[in-house]
Amino acid sequence: MPGVGKTKLAKALARDDLTVLTDARATAAWVRDGRWRVAVGGAGGPDGHDGAALVCTPPVPQALALLARGGTVLPTSLAAALEAVSYDPCLALLAVLDTDPGLPAPGGVQFADGPVRWLADNARKPVSDRPAVTVHASAPWSTAWYDRAEADVAATMRGWLAPWLGDATVVAAQVKRWRYAQPRDLVDHRTLHGAVDGVAVGFAGDAAGHPRDARGGRRRRSGRRGVPGHPRDPGRGRRGRSCRRAPGTTAGRLRGGDRSGQSGRHGVALACH
Repeated sequence: MPGVGKTKLAKALARDDLTVLTDARATAAWVRDGRWRVAVGGAGGPDGHDGAALVCTPPVPQALALLARGGTVLPTSLAAALEAVSYDPCLALLAVLDTDPGLPAPGGVQFADGPVRWLADNARKPVSDRPAVTVHASAPWSTAWYDRAEADVAATMRGWLAPWLGDATVVAAQVKRWRYAQPRDLVDHRTLHGAVDGVAVGFAGDAAGHPRDARGGRRRRSGRRGVPGHPRDPGRGRRGRSCRRAPGTTAGRLRGGDRSGQSGRHGVALACH
């Protein structure tokens, strides 16, 4: 849908007769009697939810696990395309502050190299009503430190953050771990659909790309260049773009797959006609 933003697409899909479940965990999916069946939270049993088609948007390993728990076998070519997808993890620090940190406008900084990918002022996005910042570590550092103790990760990341805080002090901090944060490769989105026993199934999400992006096998990066330097050297940093949240949007979903180490922002959708 050229020229249509994410929110407009979501609003078009969210018609009056659309049933949306929130805070529900999809545990298995399979085909029976010519329809997809999805078990949710273990409470619905085999007849919990059903539909004429299934769309999976969790990270690929979680989507495959969801289907495997239902005993679903995908077509060979579709399974091969999905199993080839791999991801880099991301470690993040969410820090609540006692005052505005005074980050350079517009409130976000990106880095081209080093252990930090970017940092942002959450109050300026705005996604927080209190002074707070988020720091995302780079893929190599996150991979090396992913299984380290939370206290060690938090202490190291707070050290990176300190030069950017001005007079602000961290009053609370939490480490977040996303095992499937960034796909290493893009898959041609045209290959990510098929059928199981004649019933349609499709996959979408971060790993699905336009054919011209998928040919090279690597994920295309944004045209925005990162900032050279390390956060311990504030003088070398430049301004980065802030991330803005579209106003007035709320999402509901069935969360797919196992939730350990993943944000749960993805899900599954059933076409119930």
